[in-house]
Amino acid sequence: MSWEKVDLNKISSVESGNSAPQKKEHFVEGNIPFFRTSDVANKHITNNLINSRDFLNISAIEDLSMKLFPKNTILFPKSGASTFLNHRAIMGVDGYVSSHLSAIIPNSSLVIPSYLFYFLCTIRAEHITNSNDYPSLRLTDIEKINIPIPSLSEQKKIVEILEQADDLRNKKKEVIEKSDKIITSLFYKMFGDPIKNEKSWNKDILKNVITLNYGDSLQRGNRTNGKYPVYGSNGIVGNHDSYLIDYPTIVIGRKGSAGSVNLVKEPSFPIDTTFYTVIKKDLNIDFLFQYLKIYDLKKLSITTGVPGVNRDDIYKQKIILPPIESQNKFSQLSVNSRKILDDIQNSSKDVNTLFHNLLYRAFTGELTNKWREKNKEILNAEIAERKLTYGF
Repeated sequence: MSWEKVDLNKISSVESGNSAPQKKEHFVEGNIPFFRTSDVANKHITNNLINSRDFLNISAIEDLSMKLFPKNTILFPKSGASTFLNHRAIMGVDGYVSSHLSAIIPNSSLVIPSYLFYFLCTIRAEHITNSNDYPSLRLTDIEKINIPIPSLSEQKKIVEILEQADDLRNKKKEVIEKSDKIITSLFYKMFGDPIKNEKSWNKDILKNVITLNYGDSLQRGNRTNGKYPVYGSNGIVGNHDSYLIDYPTIVIGRKGSAGSVNLVKEPSFPIDTTFYTVIKKDLNIDFLFQYLKIYDLKKLSITTGVPGVNRDDIYKQKIILPPIESQNKFSQLSVNSRKILDDIQNSSKDVNTLFHNLLYRAFTGELTNKWREKNKEILNAEIAERKLTYGF
């Protein structure tokens, strides 16, 4: 079995998104999605991206002559901190797209959008660029990605198989989100709404209770496959044979997925797109982590260019300070829920591994071998007709 292979620009239009509007007034009462790299990063891999952090209004569209991209456009990060994290999304609605994303519009006469999306999930950005120093791809790099093109019927069959595995992966994610809400509910029960400070706890600014240190540079090519996790702005991005810190911390996204938070209790290596916390005085790290999740530091993100959050802006934010005994009690009570959540996340890793294994097998033809043999006459006729029309 040998499928025809063609460059991406033969079966789709590969374009750059729009420059982000700089005026706040362009977002006031907006109702049209404006997809940024952070929206794609929040999902990592999704075949139905419908939620965006920002929405544009009509004046933005008219003032800036922005291009609307249709539903089923595939988003492929091409510049900024998240490029080499290989996030991929297919738009579930029409919307506008940031210039840090490549917008790939499939020609549905030749390729099923979901088939192309899943194939692009197998492409690692660092393999299609000549430079790993700065995370950036040219449109021409993306256009030259070589794609195997079976018949539309076989593409459909492959998509059916992969969507089943993808659905299982998404259900695991939903269970994780529900389990996480249990811990959040416990926090509210014990301390009330921390933003409103319903229980009149003492308060202070974060600068007085924590220090935010910058992570260190560790280029992808310099990382070894060691036992210590390497943390970027959106979580674990690799491993290394040495650690930067050997104490519990909260890693906060500084660039890219700015304002995201990850609780880390093992020796780790936060890289330079992050901050990591050092607690100055009586403050339980589990309490602090849950507070920061609820507070949502992402709202402090500066949205011009690569999304980023300023350390001084974080320092200015206020935090409630219940007695340390109450914080410790919350930590103890949340341990069981946290253990269950960790177990689910570990099992989710197995599901993700299965999904990615299927991805790579799908595009060798292995998943549809028997089905193809049973339907070879119909499939051969489809391919012959395509060759007459398109030459491949």
